[in-house]
Amino acid sequence: MSRFHADTAFTPGSAPGSFEVDVSDGWWVVGAPNGGYLAGLIARVIEAGGNPGLDDGDSTYKRIRSVTFHFMRAPKPGSARIETAIERTGRSVATVTARLVQDDVVQVFAVATLGTTRPGPEWNDLVALTAPDPDEVPNLVADPEMAELAATMGMTIGLRYSLKPWIGSSRPGLLAPGESGEAVVGGWIRFSDNAPIDRFGLVALADAWAPPIIVKLPGVPPVAPTVELTVQVRNEPLDPSDWVLAKFSSPYAAEGYTVEDAEIWDRHGRLLATARQLAVVT
Repeated sequence: MSRFHADTAFTPGSAPGSFEVDVSDGWWVVGAPNGGYLAGLIARVIEAGGNPGLDDGDSTYKRIRSVTFHFMRAPKPGSARIETAIERTGRSVATVTARLVQDDVVQVFAVATLGTTRPGPEWNDLVALTAPDPDEVPNLVADPEMAELAATMGMTIGLRYSLKPWIGSSRPGLLAPGESGEAVVGGWIRFSDNAPIDRFGLVALADAWAPPIIVKLPGVPPVAPTVELTVQVRNEPLDPSDWVLAKFSSPYAAEGYTVEDAEIWDRHGRLLATARQLAVVT
């Protein structure tokens, strides 16, 4: 079992729609779990709660299509409960809410749209991200001082992903040390243990890269706490074990907040997921 799958596992609770989980400390940023990890955990549970008695593959099974998370508090490592409720369900679409609870206090609130696969017209006018083949792009090598600082601050999230920076200001040699540029970063990414990337993995990957504000604020620890995150899953990878190509951009910041947009594509030019989040900048 992969690390991500193990750390997003759940068991049914005593009440209908309730599930017991364990918040892992292996996906930590500064003093809190990474929002993408929590999002992947909750998304997996929401889908289970929205399909009682059904198995993935049943014709009426509804998968995550869009999900919004409100991070109200930072959960601590250890046991927690996720309470789900089906607010409405139809033949093809359902609305499901979830609350991650610790010590009887709601830490994260989420609302999701689940849907079956439906026939209909298809098009994509977006321009796919491009980059050299992953084998031609070097792995990220962390700056020793920043790596030491991250370890001191308990930032274990860096151990969970393999990164090959290329997009925007991530491109090697684009910026001189300490130089500020456009707040766009990204490149090839996958789990460090090569775990398959399913739709819940895509939700996690939507908040997996260092925030683009690092380009505007060089030398500052790469921390921008997520307040709200919305992820829309478009397609699942044709090859779940392959790298995916991700772009993260923060086009503006004001009054202590920034917006971050994300796109995740596969190497075949298929859009896998999009996301937008509101984050705090200090």
